[in-house]
Amino acid sequence: MNEDAPTTYHNHALKELRGNPAAAVIAPLEQNQSQESLIQALMREPDFDEGELNLPEESRKAATCRLIDFMFPMDQQVKVFAKLYNNILYGYAKRNPLTPEGQQWQHGARLPSSIYLLTGLSGMGKSALVKGIMRAIGKQVIKHTEYQGVPYADTQILYLMQNVPEICTTKGLCQKLVREVDIVLGQELFGRSLARNMTQNDYVGLLQKSVRNFNVGAIIIDEIQNLLHGRGTNRDELLAMIGNFRDELGVPLILVGTTELFELLQGRMSVARRVSEGGFLELLPPRSHDDVEWLQFCKILWIYQWVKDPRELTEEIIEALFDKSQGITGILLTLFINAQQRAIGGQEYIDAPLLKEVYQYDLWPLHDALEAWKSKIPERIRLYEEFFQSSAAVANTTSKTPRLPRSQRKNVRPALSHDQMKEHLAIDGSQAVNLLNS
Repeated sequence: MNEDAPTTYHNHALKELRGNPAAAVIAPLEQNQSQESLIQALMREPDFDEGELNLPEESRKAATCRLIDFMFPMDQQVKVFAKLYNNILYGYAKRNPLTPEGQQWQHGARLPSSIYLLTGLSGMGKSALVKGIMRAIGKQVIKHTEYQGVPYADTQILYLMQNVPEICTTKGLCQKLVREVDIVLGQELFGRSLARNMTQNDYVGLLQKSVRNFNVGAIIIDEIQNLLHGRGTNRDELLAMIGNFRDELGVPLILVGTTELFELLQGRMSVARRVSEGGFLELLPPRSHDDVEWLQFCKILWIYQWVKDPRELTEEIIEALFDKSQGITGILLTLFINAQQRAIGGQEYIDAPLLKEVYQYDLWPLHDALEAWKSKIPERIRLYEEFFQSSAAVANTTSKTPRLPRSQRKNVRPALSHDQMKEHLAIDGSQAVNLLNS
């Protein structure tokens, strides 16, 4: 995309969003309400070309690693898209930089905002989903030069997203968010002001300044439950930071984490009430192998095979895929990639016995996590995250094979056209619209 291209502005139906350049850079949701456009906006499909089936074994094995980032949006993901979109768009309603109210906020006036909570099991693709949604909503950094025929020079940051490492404190997170502003802008503006003797309140003040200066649309904190595992951070400190961000920064907060985060907020009425204002959704895996959306997901995923003799997707295979992944997308992709790599140079097709063999011998680090989830016993289910985190790195496939050689990466393309996607889905096109309006 040409960074020097003029910024595109859109008209919104709500009067409180009219004449607002910060909101006008976001396209109206009506343009994204068809089933096809929603899928294309959020779907991440690998490059694929049938000619690659003639490549050497190691190259075909390398090509399967493209599936690591595969995403096919389902009903839950569509609902998250609508919620995040509305939170960010309406968050600009009172922060119009051309109105007295918006200018007062930029100069320090308080403007409480909403908190949206997205939770789910590790491996359900929460982080990838949020990143995909933000890409679909708009560019992260917008350069304004002219609005409605009048010169208007400004730089806007649509969102800041920060992943919390396994060992981190609330103070450390505040520092990382300040540095993230400099990173997305590509210049050091606020990082030079950081000092070791600064307190957490100092960092929040600096973050507040950067958020107001660049009219940030939302702050996204991923893996926020990791703050509970950091040195010197307890539950009360984390809740205090969330409340402080909400009250002091004045922009929508999007908190992403495991079910541990949901349990943290239970029993805290003030925080729970604030979260309910912005919305809450837990990404859940399908309950059984005959779930309609699970079948659709498997049907699309099954297309991307680099084995020489791909077989039809049978009910037995669908059952095996579900049984050995429990519908958790991250585990499913690991299983499917490993199955292809084991089949290439061998039987050259995937069937149910091969999937079970791969699960037994290649995915053994994940057995305890899946058994804990399958038990449906609350005490054991709580162990899922502990088992998953300790085993995921061992089962990761990214280091098993080399990248596809550059000379063999030409002429690859997504496997499905828009029309083919419709044919494979066979869903009423009004479904996505109904979801967005629900």
